Amino acid sequence: MTLSTRRRISIFQKLAPILGEEDADALMAEFPAAENDQLVTREHLRAELALTRGELREEMQSLRMELHDEVHGLRSEMQSMDASLRGEMQSMDASLRGEMQSLRGEMQAMDASLRGELQSMDASLRGEMNHLRVELHAHMNRATGAMTGIVLAAMGILTAVG
Repeated sequence: MTLSTRRRISIFQKLAPILGEEDADALMAEFPAAENDQLVTREHLRAELALTRGELREEMQSLRMELHDEVHGLRSEMQSMDASLRGEMQSMDASLRGEMQSLRGEMQAMDASLRGELQSMDASLRGEMNHLRVELHAHMNRATGAMTGIVLAAMGILTAVG
């Protein structure tokens, strides 16, 4: 309860002679001169707490909505990134498969070429081996003929000497 200035002066003037000025000042300090100087009552405190709670609830709801919007935005962004990455991976997969197929073709061509070269070399070596065999037989036949002639001559000499 607030007291008007005139009322405060009247009460102070009546108390000062009885209590003394100092004690009268101390007693008057307990009665507020303006509404802002009033002591807090339980009712007033409860009302202020209710207002504060309401404000807090509103702020929490606002924060929830902001958080919900942020999470929704992040989910959308992640889904977009996921789709983009999947597309890139599929493109890379197709590219790698194409390159692998190309390498297979090159390897098959090289294999065929190497096989052709090996067959050609094999045929050439076989031809050379046959030629050498024929030459060897010819040399052997000549050597055998010469040896036969030498042996016959040696036998003829032995028979004539003997």
